[in-house]
Amino acid sequence: GTTNGDIVDANFGHTAFSATPPESAVALNTADLPAPTVTKPDDFYNTVSFSGTGSAQNIDTVGFQPDLLIIKSQTSTANFNWIDSVRGEANILWSNAAVAQSAESTSVTGFRSAGFSVGSDSGSYVNISGQTMVAFCLRAGGSGSSNSAGTIASTVSVASHNGFSIVKYDPGSGGSAGDTVGHGMGQAPNVIISKPLENVGDTNWQYGTDAIGWTKSLFLNTTGGAATASNYWNNTAPTSTVFSLGSDRDNDAAYIAYCFAKTTGLIGIGSYTGNGSADGPFVQVDDGGSGFKPAWIMVKRTDSTEG
Repeated sequence: GTTNGDIVDANFGHTAFSATPPESAVALNTADLPAPTVTKPDDFYNTVSFSGTGSAQNIDTVGFQPDLLIIKSQTSTANFNWIDSVRGEANILWSNAAVAQSAESTSVTGFRSAGFSVGSDSGSYVNISGQTMVAFCLRAGGSGSSNSAGTIASTVSVASHNGFSIVKYDPGSGGSAGDTVGHGMGQAPNVIISKPLENVGDTNWQYGTDAIGWTKSLFLNTTGGAATASNYWNNTAPTSTVFSLGSDRDNDAAYIAYCFAKTTGLIGIGSYTGNGSADGPFVQVDDGGSGFKPAWIMVKRTDSTEG
């Protein structure tokens, strides 16, 4: 064909090449694209909704035994409830509040092979009668095992694809800036969300990410933007084995951390610049591969306080 006087020849496989293609050239087909790390993402992540009853019930529509549940009512202003298999199903954190974890024996009552159980829900808002509940479900590696890669021992639950881990650790009485914690993933996490489990010192949900750099702080539970602060990650990016702690933590409180790394076909992590227009920017999912259609998106403004 021709365009602006130029001649373009295209070979769509209807004939042999007239010359030997360069060694770096490959045919344009899916077989020549990098293989995704995860070919069945619903083995590791699923979103399910269910009707709250206020009475014990089993939710067996997840498709696997989850290790992290984030449960929220879709019809009220109730809390975002975070439950994981490392802390145990009875212990709940609320990501919209900077408070200690709460022991709720009648809320999530167990993890099941294809889902989870909820009880009468006397106080944590995971099974509200007459309301539609949604659960974001992630699979890691069970209740966890000990990890001694850092200066502070940890218990880690790692997904088989190594892109997600749940880490519980306690600095003890002698911790100091520069301490490290093993995360068990075998690759450096691109995002870490950490939270103290007790009402001591700074109880915010701390969010660290490559997108803003590990010299800054960002809180998941507030509307504030990123601020330069060495006292959270000690100005040190995570490595393939550990992440670093600054001075802003309490040595007598246990912590939980959720670590994520780009995983082709499953987890994308990145940043973009908004334009304030109805025709907003196209955002390519950066999973380290060719991207995918996401099932769950978490977005946080970083350069200013949210409106």
